[in-house]
Amino acid sequence: MSSGKTHISIPYYTPLGPYHTHNGGQTYLIKLLDNIGLDKIESIKFDGPVYSLFPDSALKETIELIHLRNIEVSTGGLLEQLCVLGTGIKDSSLSTKIYLKKCKEVGFDYLEINNLFDNIILERSYLSRIVNNANSIGLKLKAKICISKANMGIPGIQIFKTANKVARCLNYSDDESSDDSDSDNDNGTVDDVMKKIHDQYDFLTTLIKGSNILIASDGIFHNIPLIGHKKEQWFANILDRMTSDQKFENVTYEAPNPEIFTFLLDRYSSNINLLVDYSHAYHVSLLRK
Repeated sequence: MSSGKTHISIPYYTPLGPYHTHNGGQTYLIKLLDNIGLDKIESIKFDGPVYSLFPDSALKETIELIHLRNIEVSTGGLLEQLCVLGTGIKDSSLSTKIYLKKCKEVGFDYLEINNLFDNIILERSYLSRIVNNANSIGLKLKAKICISKANMGIPGIQIFKTANKVARCLNYSDDESSDDSDSDNDNGTVDDVMKKIHDQYDFLTTLIKGSNILIASDGIFHNIPLIGHKKEQWFANILDRMTSDQKFENVTYEAPNPEIFTFLLDRYSSNINLLVDYSHAYHVSLLRK
């Protein structure tokens, strides 16, 4: 594996500029990038759809400042929200086309999509058209694999049917007498979880014609049953499998807080790729040394 890369998500208020927030919006971001070392940051993600509320001029200015430092910029998760809101509308693709065009106009390099679309919100053929439309206007693609229905607040892929199956599968439960009579259920084994991840990885990498894949923290570090919970058991058996599989060597793991990224760096070395909050970028750079 090559040297680990750090991607950061930036605060919602960044486009407000230097005088509108307690730590200066753009000023804080630029100082962070310049002081941490530009070689330490691979890309920047605008976290969430809130950036849609800012004037184009503010977004363009912020993105231009980032581009001057040779760092690329990715959208957050607005696209799936547009598709959900557009369900049932006669021309539901119109809002999506407008969104893609606007993303390109203000300077975004990457459009983020995720597997929650797949056969749940949209047919694969429709998702393929979104990707083709993005490619046609020069947007590159990043894909996010979500294994929890809690992610994005919309129906996702349910890898586990019940909390008890999760507990048994991951050895969270202290009760060794737990009923395992249905442990062979297709949603109840680590092998099946890995099969689903493999399937989604293959689908998304084929769709976007690349391996820019983010593994969401929901379902791995968040929104899982806390039965006999211990940090070292946080889906470690699944992550062990992923990090030892060459197929996944270039994926990025979402690590939204110090407990998670410290765990990942300690367990899997500094070579692991991470997406962290902007406020943790310097901390991660120190841990990678």
